[in-house]
Amino acid sequence: SGMQAVLDAYNRRMVFWSGDDFSVPFIQTLWSLNLEGAPQWTPILPTSPMPGRIHYAAVYDALHRRLVIFGGEDDTFAITDSVEWIGF
Repeated sequence: SGMQAVLDAYNRRMVFWSGDDFSVPFIQTLWSLNLEGAPQWTPILPTSPMPGRIHYAAVYDALHRRLVIFGGEDDTFAITDSVEWIGF
């Protein structure tokens, strides 16, 4: 599927990336859910364009404070690259 969530413990939030909803063009949204106090959803504007994809893996690199996405598929073929966003 197209949704992944990672824990950003430093900022006390969960970060969710939606790579696709099986429509074209792929939707690509990045959101955070505050884990302190009342839960609050906040959209995140990434520092670089986000490629649409499904069936991918995502991890949070706490040392460098970045989200890393690997592999998956786009609307034409399998993807074997990795993409990272720093400073979101």
